[in-house]
Amino acid sequence: MSNNHQLFNVSKVNGNGDSQQNEQSQPMMDFVGKTADCREHMVNNKFMSDVVFIVGEEKQRIYGHKMFLITASKYFFTMFTGGFKESGASEVTLEDTDPIIFLEILRFVYAHRVTITLENVHDICVVCEKYMFVDILEHASKFLVKSITEETVLKILKLNRRFYFENVDERCLDVITENAMFYFKHEDISLLDRDSLELIVRAKRINCSNAEILNMLNDWQESDEVDVAEMKAKQVAELKTVLDNTPRSLRCNTLRVFGNFNREKICNSTARCIGSNITYRFTVTSKNPIFLVGIGVYVELPQKKLITANLVTYRAKVADVLGSCDFSAEDTATINIANIYFPITKLVPHQHYAIYLEGLQNYFHLEKPMIHHESIVLTIDEEYCPIAYFLYLENVNM
Repeated sequence: MSNNHQLFNVSKVNGNGDSQQNEQSQPMMDFVGKTADCREHMVNNKFMSDVVFIVGEEKQRIYGHKMFLITASKYFFTMFTGGFKESGASEVTLEDTDPIIFLEILRFVYAHRVTITLENVHDICVVCEKYMFVDILEHASKFLVKSITEETVLKILKLNRRFYFENVDERCLDVITENAMFYFKHEDISLLDRDSLELIVRAKRINCSNAEILNMLNDWQESDEVDVAEMKAKQVAELKTVLDNTPRSLRCNTLRVFGNFNREKICNSTARCIGSNITYRFTVTSKNPIFLVGIGVYVELPQKKLITANLVTYRAKVADVLGSCDFSAEDTATINIANIYFPITKLVPHQHYAIYLEGLQNYFHLEKPMIHHESIVLTIDEEYCPIAYFLYLENVNM
């Protein structure tokens, strides 16, 4: 043995079974490197291989080592030790398996290294389920959780209907239910299947009302081809039943507005108006930002006309719309407060904001409205205000 602990000189084979000899004839295994490096090098390596897999339509020859496989998979443990014909065979055929995916799985089996992406995670999990590589499935579920973003969450929720990783569903629902009004209007909502929608419908806490969930289901039903309309109509009918029988609450905080409650109704002509909108301006002056998800408004019932609420901010005297929604108050509770929800909007300190309410008919109001809170300072720049409270989050998942 030489001083640098070189053990042996082996050559690795490519996917076609051909030898790839190092041009400088350097030893390809030694004790200087990490054990994981040495084991990774044994993937698809003819050295000490005792089985050859014939993989996929291409019938690619991949060299394997039974000892690694039987310790990582109950499927291969049974195959090689259970008295089946494969236990003594030098070649094993694996049909319907992508060679590239199988090699990636072998990297994990040999060296606990794997490259998982959103493009290959589905195929990796399918093969792992088929051949019972349980540890890689756990690794894949953690990858999916880390990959959840504003743009991927709906796709990952749908993808997980194939594998039902609980940690993935929990994380997806945390993100979606916190900002329901944003995701209900997202283009990917139309891609969800019935089971994915049921997870949302069954959520115990969500920042919207049943009316918004119902609108989302109706939009989903109309978003597909005519030939599946009957099936979708049946599925939506089932989900509406689930919706009606699921108690739920909001998953946000309430910042109440205090003032002298005036039961005399104010008509639009007496309120500050911009065009056809009634406007209520306010400023956040506390140190930290807050994340607005909605407001509660005092209304007279029934409020037949649709209410449109716009949240805007002013920069260089230009009004930028940050959030908008429509609301019908016919089903509001008897306390006469209608909740209006926005996509989550970050309100930064010392920025001027306004809420425009269009379609609001006669309503009740608070005189000299003000906020009392330990850490949040929000000033309402109006003498009269129909806003009963702000619905907000101190932190968001995304």
